[in-house]
Amino acid sequence: MMQTDPENALALTIKFGSYFLLPGIIIFLAFFFLQSGAFIYAFIKGLTPYPKWCFIFCVPVGMILSVLIGKIGNYNLTNAIRCAWISIGNLYMFLGILLMEKRAIKEKHKETP
Repeated sequence: MMQTDPENALALTIKFGSYFLLPGIIIFLAFFFLQSGAFIYAFIKGLTPYPKWCFIFCVPVGMILSVLIGKIGNYNLTNAIRCAWISIGNLYMFLGILLMEKRAIKEKHKETP
């Protein structure tokens, strides 16, 4: 049986984080940055029916807004927003694109003869 001393617990925690959590985080961040870059590139180059300025509805912008809201103070709501920053970023992206859908459809019909 393992000894229950703080040094042993710290060593096992670091070992667990290094071998189990770190590879998953690295893979997640690689694909997250790839997805975010593709999203922003598609909007800036005009490869979507939306206006080019809609690139602000990307997940990293929503995440930054969530972090800034979390800096208001130590309240239940701000702590909840701070903990769900990636999910809030996704909601920001989908709501922004959904709200701009009618405008994108109108502009698309104006361009077609």
